[in-house]
Amino acid sequence: MIQIEQIPLGVGGLEKRAEEFLAANGLAPEPLDYFAVLTDGDKILACGGFEKNVIKCVATSPEARDMQLSNKIVSHLRSELKSRGASDIFVFTKRSNREIFASLAFHPIAQSDDAVLLESSARGVSSFCEKLSAFACDGKNGCIVMNANPFTLGHRYLAEAAARSCDRLHVIAVREDASEFPFALRLEMIKAGLKHLPDAVVHEGGDYVISKATFPAYFLKDSGMVSKNQAQLDADLFSRHIAPALKICERFVGSEPLDAVTNAYNSALRQILPSRGIKVTELARMEKDGAPVSAKRVRALLKEKKFAEASRLVPDTTAKILSANGMLE
Repeated sequence: MIQIEQIPLGVGGLEKRAEEFLAANGLAPEPLDYFAVLTDGDKILACGGFEKNVIKCVATSPEARDMQLSNKIVSHLRSELKSRGASDIFVFTKRSNREIFASLAFHPIAQSDDAVLLESSARGVSSFCEKLSAFACDGKNGCIVMNANPFTLGHRYLAEAAARSCDRLHVIAVREDASEFPFALRLEMIKAGLKHLPDAVVHEGGDYVISKATFPAYFLKDSGMVSKNQAQLDADLFSRHIAPALKICERFVGSEPLDAVTNAYNSALRQILPSRGIKVTELARMEKDGAPVSAKRVRALLKEKKFAEASRLVPDTTAKILSANGMLE
């Protein structure tokens, strides 16, 4: 008798048999909030899980693929997500599974060489882009996407350089709350740090720009997990949806000599965007005291309570916000 069984996600991660099942189906374990298997006795026939509102790690054993078990596991995951208050649900899966999920009323919104991202809402990304389109101008629209964890002199330097070559600079703040500094604080720092640029507009990235749906590896930099597919997926979504809505013709990035994940992302942008009419301009990082100015460097100094040194790497606007929140003495 086929049953659905939830597998607890403890410190050790998935149970060994579930990991072996994923591996046998060409999948690697990923961070998940929930994971379930369909079993027949001791045998796993299908599995799937989700992180936040993103369904992933869905697999069915070859001998059971005529039993419509994908429908059962996905229906179970959707019900569980809805019981937790999720509205729009995303699916990150292999491109070979695209039609399976399309038949389950998911809509493709981006793809990479080997993966596809789908969402349950028929107008999710369209509605998001309609709101953005009101801020496009008729001249040259440029774009920077930043996490600003926290906002540094390097972020300000990049924005000022980009703004000089644009009629309007769109700065998209990564909304995902998976960083040391919460989104509300990061957004406040970005807006305060760019207030002196009259042609810069700050937007919230939502689920569609470097999020747990489009690029989960971005938030796992210390794990060594670098996904070319995820980087391509986010770049594809940007070029298909975000850039046309804002009439963006140039994307600006800072050079990344140290961080493998950001470097992989910049490579994906250079690979995908120019073929779709979007120039990618990589600017050398600002340096101070013989080293690149980075948010990671600031976080390390704050952790070591070297507040004076940290203050030298951030604008006064950031320092005031950090001080007001008890993060900088």
